Amino acid sequence: MSSSILSEREAIIDTVYRATLGIDTNDAQLFGSACLQNEELTFVMGDVVVNGWEPFFGYTSGHLFTVTTTHYLTSPRVEFKEEGAAQLTVQCVAYHIKPENAFKEDNKAYINASSQTLDVFKVGDGVWKIKKWNISKNWSSGSPANVWD
Repeated sequence: MSSSILSEREAIIDTVYRATLGIDTNDAQLFGSACLQNEELTFVMGDVVVNGWEPFFGYTSGHLFTVTTTHYLTSPRVEFKEEGAAQLTVQCVAYHIKPENAFKEDNKAYINASSQTLDVFKVGDGVWKIKKWNISKNWSSGSPANVWD
């Protein structure tokens, strides 16, 4: 997964694009290309804290790869830290629905908006990867119970 034609800023933003597009298309390889795949990876969403790639992938595949999702990301901001490190913030609106309900008029989707902060690092192959992903929900519509039994 080379990002050599992207500027550093674009390559950093591409980490969250790869991750969310991987979720939205059920592409585990694309999703995984955005994350450190070791014990250093941390995911935080409210009271949920998941440490390590294997537990995080299990959590994500169990919750998000089982439903139809669409993530809209906006307002990316990159703050460069020390060499090879940066912090990325984005705003996200995420739609979640059971696949069998996707085209029903009363589809009972669960929608949430969040502010997301990601600590990203450039790894040996020159690709930026997520080390810490913190999601702070701003609002939601619908019930998670409509999507996850």
